[in-house]
Amino acid sequence: MIKRQFPSRDAIIIIFSLSLLQSCKSRVYLNITTKEENKITVKLTAAGFQVVGEDHDLDDGREGKEEDVFETPYSLLNKISPGFTLAFGGGLQSRLEELRSAQEQEQQQQQQ
Repeated sequence: MIKRQFPSRDAIIIIFSLSLLQSCKSRVYLNITTKEENKITVKLTAAGFQVVGEDHDLDDGREGKEEDVFETPYSLLNKISPGFTLAFGGGLQSRLEELRSAQEQEQQQQQQ
């Protein structure tokens, strides 16, 4: 089992692979717990990421629409977890502010 906290501590998204559903060369199943404590199962194929169950270790056989397949884990998480969206945006804003501050300090040092 692979476990990963994703993408930052603030988002509290837990993703891990599972052994109860049959993965193969063309698909992998992942259990995800969102910041809101929602548990889902996601199938990853060449087409992308798709929610297939509303609990861990569950593929309820639903055939999703093409728009329900996401190219990146970020786009999937933005759709299913408002907490992820807020945490990701907040983390990005903090990092940009740090970069701006560092640039300002560098410019001040160069002027002296």
